[in-house]
Amino acid sequence: MSLIQCSYLKSAIILKQDEDISGSRILTLGVIKVNDTMQTIKDIAQKKSHFAITNVTEIIVNTDKKVTQVNVLKFQLNYTGALLTVSENQCVYVIRRGKEEITIERADKLKEGDFLIVQLHATSAEVLVTRINKIEKLKVNANDLVTVKTTTGNFIADFMAVSDKTDVCPQDKIKPFLLQERKQSKIQIFIEKLKSAVFKISNQ
Repeated sequence: MSLIQCSYLKSAIILKQDEDISGSRILTLGVIKVNDTMQTIKDIAQKKSHFAITNVTEIIVNTDKKVTQVNVLKFQLNYTGALLTVSENQCVYVIRRGKEEITIERADKLKEGDFLIVQLHATSAEVLVTRINKIEKLKVNANDLVTVKTTTGNFIADFMAVSDKTDVCPQDKIKPFLLQERKQSKIQIFIEKLKSAVFKISNQ
């Protein structure tokens, strides 16, 4: 598959929904298969926004042996000091600095000071956003990346609401019903330890 399809790290944390289990399991994107179900957000930023389930329709990985590395962008975020790493052409939900609407734009168009979407508030359905503190350009092993397509066109990865689109992004513009910035908190250490533990388990 072409280089352009490699979008998220396989180590990204996702919430997998199992039919025979009440609730969801925390796993990594690299272990997800076609027909699996994951958590997402329906009607992002609208008054009726809520957590929902999306089905995986396609898994795309690099199969070109000539492609060994991929250019990616690592976003260091204000919320819990979290990181989100994506390919340069990955479409991302963003509120541009100084703007009030959510748009879907290529990762390589974003700037420090823009805001990404951090899921929803558990009770109020507020859109939680986090500021991009730093953007770092890197190269990673092509085999460490994966593209996941879903029935809804989005899902939750690394605790962020993310798009499954690459290269050409939808021209949607969403006026948030509720908006709240989520800043750094004491949960940072817990999340980093959790991600590390899940990554080790998924690679055993």
